[in-house]
Amino acid sequence: MKSGIRISVLVAFSSVVLVACGGISNSAPKQLVVVNHWGGNTGGRGPDQVQGGAISNFIVDIGVLKPSQSGHPEWAPLVITKSYWDETGWGDGGYADGQRVTKGEFFSYPHTDSGWPGIAFDTTTYNGITATIAHPSALINGQQNAEDQGQPLTDYADNLPYVKLSDGRTIKSVAYPTGVAFDDAGRLWVSDNGPDQNFKIFNVPVSDPPTVADTFGVKGGVFAGPTPGKTGYDRFWGLRGVGFGDDGEIIVGTSGIPGQIHGGTDVRAFDKLRKFLWDVKGIFMHSPDIDPTSNGTQIYTAAQRFEMDYAQPPGKSWKQAAVTLDPFRYPGDPRLTYPYNISFVRVIQGKKFLFVSDMSGSGLGVFRFADNSEIAIPTAFFGIGGNQRGASWTRGKEPVWAGDAESNNKHRLMWRDADGNGAVDSGEFVESPILQMPFPYATGIEVDDNGNIWVAGKFNAHGAVEGGNLVIPFGTIDTNGVPFKNSVPKFVDVPSALISPEDRDNTSSRMRYLAASDTLLMVKGVAQDYYSTRIYVIDGYQKSGNPRLRFKLDLGYDDLGSPYLDITDTRLDPAIRDAMVLPTVFAADADYLYVGYMQNGLDAHVRGEITVYSMVDGHKVGWIVPGEETNHFAGNFDMRIGIQVRKLADGTHIITAEEGGGGKFMVYRWKPGT
Repeated sequence: MKSGIRISVLVAFSSVVLVACGGISNSAPKQLVVVNHWGGNTGGRGPDQVQGGAISNFIVDIGVLKPSQSGHPEWAPLVITKSYWDETGWGDGGYADGQRVTKGEFFSYPHTDSGWPGIAFDTTTYNGITATIAHPSALINGQQNAEDQGQPLTDYADNLPYVKLSDGRTIKSVAYPTGVAFDDAGRLWVSDNGPDQNFKIFNVPVSDPPTVADTFGVKGGVFAGPTPGKTGYDRFWGLRGVGFGDDGEIIVGTSGIPGQIHGGTDVRAFDKLRKFLWDVKGIFMHSPDIDPTSNGTQIYTAAQRFEMDYAQPPGKSWKQAAVTLDPFRYPGDPRLTYPYNISFVRVIQGKKFLFVSDMSGSGLGVFRFADNSEIAIPTAFFGIGGNQRGASWTRGKEPVWAGDAESNNKHRLMWRDADGNGAVDSGEFVESPILQMPFPYATGIEVDDNGNIWVAGKFNAHGAVEGGNLVIPFGTIDTNGVPFKNSVPKFVDVPSALISPEDRDNTSSRMRYLAASDTLLMVKGVAQDYYSTRIYVIDGYQKSGNPRLRFKLDLGYDDLGSPYLDITDTRLDPAIRDAMVLPTVFAADADYLYVGYMQNGLDAHVRGEITVYSMVDGHKVGWIVPGEETNHFAGNFDMRIGIQVRKLADGTHIITAEEGGGGKFMVYRWKPGT
């Protein structure tokens, strides 16, 4: 081949149909050498360990046991966290000296054989006076759930919690009490989950009204200035309770707001002089993204920012740096009422934007950042898999639609914060042009590097009904910093000539789009389009006027003929489950394609495996598996977007991956050739 001459030929290569440019590497695929700088869980080495194991990822209540109560002098003090749901499977937590040491259930529940009464959460006694968290009326399910999540109680203003003393006195000056504990001096500590986000410390005399003697924690917590959202040892977020050790240690428990999805477990210990001693943290499962301007050091979940220091060893290389959801400034934030756990971070015209979706891709929220603040301000929202009518975030302000449900089955709400106040106001729903999906239950989402939103359609020209892929352009940014001004959604056809006949009438469960090279990646799915069988990589997709197939790749899907493809289905033979290969998620950068699986990968046959292919011609480069850093453990990929990637200036690739089992996220650092 002469220098400067490019020859494209159609080549068959071990289940890959490809358009090869410049030749095919013949090196054998192999397990790739990566370092997994996982984050989000202090004990992230997998839930099967106790000592140093995974931290339960959701606190409802906290109790602190002294050695005389726990029967374990080596655990001084023993911290028990109460949780009604935990992705790690461990449930309640038991912690001492910064690590997990036991199961919380051994202590939180009564045991008749030993006579242990269990822990009475939300109550404390000193010198014959008992303080409890009380309400004027019994809690209905909605309020109970809101309080478990630590959400604001705006809808339950007539039944707010307060502190009740056993002698009839009350404390109603705390905005949102969530926990009580007497210290050894007889002072009553009350956790305040209201706007102050701190602990109120009361003197409780024999008969006079209790009075505030002190507080602990910055007033306003993590939401205080000078940089709202920035974390700190005494900047608390979502207070759940407090307790004390034999030496006066102060143990505080927080969960974030809301706790289960966007916060998790955060237990911090201080000495009696309030000097920080240790903490443990654990989050729910998330598929995070990398800030493209951070050289891989800033990683965002849907409501938190984490900082990475790759010079440190795995487990020590991450830290929680900021919270981006403020329920007090922006009470209509959709993240407060729905579990968004997929993130995209984009920087457009020097301004950072956060895009979030739920695991099924049913909606997409957009957030902007103000100067000198970590708080992400609600900016736009797009219904994707459902129209979002009647959702709590719309607050009944959505426009009236003509026609019946069937005539509107692809019609979606499109909200844009026209006045920049971060709240949904009447008249802010964009109705011209009408936003319609490619088909009623489209859920394959993508946000490209230019901030354009994509929704996967069908492998054919869309014509007058459906097909092609929908793109919602980022539009322009108005004077309030709000994008999507003058955005006109449109369909972009997928030329049927590039698609195999058996796939042309299929929908695509997932798609990605590389804006820099105008490259579309689109998969053919099976089983309600949940799993992925073949992927098409198409160049010149949107701008060239002449799209062309780079390669088509068989992803190795094998259901072994089983009709039961949900790996949690009890009818599924475990032997079949452990042998099936079910590709689900994928991502790509300019150099490589990364594919993740619901259960087992192609080569190592383990959960959490990622197969890596060349983006030049589709040949397999190798595979990534969870290593010693996480005790070789990972959960499944079960979100619509489970992998995000960034190539750094030095050629290193950062790959973040959902970890749906240990309550953490993977951060693989890979430099090809090393």
